[in-house]
Amino acid sequence: VSSTALSSLPPKGLRQVTSLNASSTFALKSLPPLESLAELLVAELTYPSHCCAFHTWRRKQRESALKNFTKFCDLRETEIEPTTDGTNLQYPDINFQYPDLEFDCLNNPFVKCTPKPDAFNPCEDLLGFPFLRCLTWMITVFAVIGNLAVLGILLISHHKLTISKFLICNLAFADLCMGLYLMLIAFMDFHSQQEYYNHATDWQTGPGCGIAGFLTVFASELSVYTLTVISLERWHTITNAMHVNKRLRMHHVTAMMGAGWGFSLLVSLLPLVGVSSYSKVSICLP
Repeated sequence: VSSTALSSLPPKGLRQVTSLNASSTFALKSLPPLESLAELLVAELTYPSHCCAFHTWRRKQRESALKNFTKFCDLRETEIEPTTDGTNLQYPDINFQYPDLEFDCLNNPFVKCTPKPDAFNPCEDLLGFPFLRCLTWMITVFAVIGNLAVLGILLISHHKLTISKFLICNLAFADLCMGLYLMLIAFMDFHSQQEYYNHATDWQTGPGCGIAGFLTVFASELSVYTLTVISLERWHTITNAMHVNKRLRMHHVTAMMGAGWGFSLLVSLLPLVGVSSYSKVSICLP
């Protein structure tokens, strides 16, 4: 069913399937109950989160089978002490008492599944380490509050808006957008903690990831562009300090920043219209 518009698989009738090829089937965002694919050995899918689901399901099966059983897996019969009549009693076949254990004893392999999860498409946590999670929240708080304060102070000030203040406002807005992007990532990490694979497809193909991707690309482009304009403006002002007529005027800088906004918007909108995609990785980068 690869490269088709198939959006779902039947919940029944797939138990004997051992190989599933559903690569580039982007409409297939959810799979049937994994119990209906119990014999599956090879799966070529579209989303890494589906492979996470298979591995987690098989691991939980094995953990459940061995939870209250500590003997060797290949133990089939156990003798007890002789009875008064000199005979040995034997437990019934262990596989009749523990049918789940037979599944494990037969060394039923994990599903060979692609694409495999990686650092950019994890199974459990969007932000893999507690340190990274704490650092992201700290940067988010400082970026949002700090840049909002800068914008508020500069925009409500009664002093004339100079070229320097105008450029700083643009830089603060770009950094604010980056802070909002980090906030979306941090909230998603908190919401999907320990089970990101259950939310990955909806997140990466939904509007949230599109908004986050737009914000980070727009913020990155506008921030770099604004820093470049600030550097050029300072250079021009210093080298022409003695020539009043050669100084940059507000309308010059406004035109330059207008071009920067247009370029940043264009680049950040391209993945939303089919040029690359923000849904490739969990942190919504093209």
